[in-house]
Amino acid sequence: MLTHEVKEKALPQAGEGSVQSVTRALSLLKIIASERNPASLAILIKRSGLNRTTVWRLLSTLEHEGFVVRLPSSKSYALGYSAMQLCHHSRQQYEPLIRICRPFLERIREDTNETSLLSVPYNDMLLCVDQVNSHQVIRLKNYINSLSPLYCTSNGKLYLGYLEEDELFTMVSENLPQLTEYTITNRDELIQEVKRSYQQGYGVTESEYNTSENAISCALEQNGQPIAFITVSGPSFRFSRGSMIRYAPKLLQLRDDIQNMLNDFLQVSI
Repeated sequence: MLTHEVKEKALPQAGEGSVQSVTRALSLLKIIASERNPASLAILIKRSGLNRTTVWRLLSTLEHEGFVVRLPSSKSYALGYSAMQLCHHSRQQYEPLIRICRPFLERIREDTNETSLLSVPYNDMLLCVDQVNSHQVIRLKNYINSLSPLYCTSNGKLYLGYLEEDELFTMVSENLPQLTEYTITNRDELIQEVKRSYQQGYGVTESEYNTSENAISCALEQNGQPIAFITVSGPSFRFSRGSMIRYAPKLLQLRDDIQNMLNDFLQVSI
């Protein structure tokens, strides 16, 4: 299963008005959530940059509140029920959208034999709210309830294309993190890519967010603004640019079908 490459770095310092212990505890939760397997104490100390006593104290508090669980067999840490409940409740508001899109996500999976995903805008990022996994042995990790940046993802670049010129220029800073060697960080080049994605109706990313993954996305709209994105993603060695471009017309047709159902639902809801 493909996973994201996570660079080890010390935790950021708490900003003005923030509480350092809360910032550190939340950072530990993020580390645990990003690990494919339960995280050991050693991994948490190494990746957080905090000393053993601080990590242990924070974990004890999180465990007491149900946000992490310590597995007796490995003495490693995984997300607890309280954390899962937060994710569950945040996802509930998207249930009608998920119900409408799920059959289409399944159809996309059968068409491409790759993973299909549904995401929505969330605080200048994109939140994955549903995923239909490929039948292939090598496939994407579970992205549900995870956030992804805009500038280096297929759905994110498409989302940026809906912004006004001045807002787009503000959103695309000159100091974008270079996540992989293929990440577009030059502002002018990225803006051109964003405009191209919007004009053609779909966005593409090739190893820009993760060197192991490629993806293509289209947008669902309400009143001319994007409210959700349908994405097809797979390993870069199999889901090549050619494969994505060949599937683009079919994806756009499915987008229109979903859009029609969504419009009918919105009219009934109103």
